[in-house]
Amino acid sequence: MLGLVGLLLAAEPQALTARFHALTLNPNERRELKAVGLERVTASSGACLEEGMALDTLETMYVEASCAGVRTSIAWLSNGKRIHVLVCAEDETRSTVALKKRQAVQKDLKSWKAVTACVRGQEVHLLGWAQNNAEKDKLAALAKKHGIIDKVEVLGEAERD
Repeated sequence: MLGLVGLLLAAEPQALTARFHALTLNPNERRELKAVGLERVTASSGACLEEGMALDTLETMYVEASCAGVRTSIAWLSNGKRIHVLVCAEDETRSTVALKKRQAVQKDLKSWKAVTACVRGQEVHLLGWAQNNAEKDKLAALAKKHGIIDKVEVLGEAERD
């Protein structure tokens, strides 16, 4: 019975609550994301990552990985706002060491919804957006602590929540 409850909870879409969101997908993973007022989803086309509107759930988009890649999708809301969703899909050939390192970094990133750690090649990268230079400095220190590559960008004034 508990296994069934776990499956049902795992199927719940993740809520998008901020203007910028970053996530990492395992190889061949599909994830659903829910945003109040979601009307459409756009992104540049690519072979490895696909996104679109979930057909069976209101205000829900999906992102799906078929191979390694990084892409930013845009979730357009009914109030004219948009949510930028950075998706990093990891390669099946990632090493166990790199995967464990990424998982350790993800634990330290729980408070940052706009940043994710992702295995790119055999290195772990920090990807996403910081609200300001102070937040960027904290993320850079986290990257240094874990010995990973920092690719976090600072948002411009008009982009901040």
